[in-house]
Amino acid sequence: MKTRSLDSFPWVLVILGLAITFPPMSRGQTGPPRKAADLYGYYCKGCHGATGKGDTKLGQKLGVPDFTSVKIQEKMADDQMFKAIKDGIKKESVERMKPYGDKLNEEQIKGLVAYIRTLKTP
Repeated sequence: MKTRSLDSFPWVLVILGLAITFPPMSRGQTGPPRKAADLYGYYCKGCHGATGKGDTKLGQKLGVPDFTSVKIQEKMADDQMFKAIKDGIKKESVERMKPYGDKLNEEQIKGLVAYIRTLKTP
């Protein structure tokens, strides 16, 4: 009987790559997280960064706001932030931020807005 090494199965590398990129959810979790900080990490961190500075490659490319800035936070009203999360942001017909209204309910979006407010540093 002929045996094959793992090297001959490129799909193994794909599965390993996916396992590293998307770690398993916590036990019992069947979808996206529910707490605002976890929602931020799940939906927002890729562009806005873990601390809210917008210092990711994609965030810098898109010119996302620095949520740690007092000046930036003062310029954004809660209802503006809510609308941006729910409906997304388009500039000159180009999507700058995708809408999350189909993924998040009103309470989750309000929680995200409140969480983003905590990122402000004096």
